Amino acid sequence: MLLDHDCDMTPALTAHHGVPLCLRVLRSVEHATTVERTVILMRTSDGEPVEFGAIRIATALFPDAARDAVHAGREPLGALLATHGIVHTSHPQAFFRVTADALIADALQCEPGVVLYGRYNALRDGGGETFARVLEILPPVMG
Repeated sequence: MLLDHDCDMTPALTAHHGVPLCLRVLRSVEHATTVERTVILMRTSDGEPVEFGAIRIATALFPDAARDAVHAGREPLGALLATHGIVHTSHPQAFFRVTADALIADALQCEPGVVLYGRYNALRDGGGETFARVLEILPPVMG
């Protein structure tokens, strides 16, 4: 339910958790026209991680203010797109399961080796140009 939809993950996870999300950047590499990041989305209420992500953003396709916000790395991309009124669509390309390695387990506060689920998603602007590719992994479901 949290992965199989054609919406951005930030608003979907915000609605599911009922609180705004914040961003923690684990790694960021900036190139002339792209930004690549490894991130954690967390609930603002308690810092609980709700997603581990790896994203490549084509910053050249953004208006100046939005591009500056991407480079600042202070808010999740989905929130930034809404704030700046950037028309876009979400196109999940694949769904997968993965065994958490040490990095992902630490980020999602789970045990290494636990099976997690995720998706690979492409975000496209109003003209159909892909401006972001995102690998999104959710924490384990607690029963």
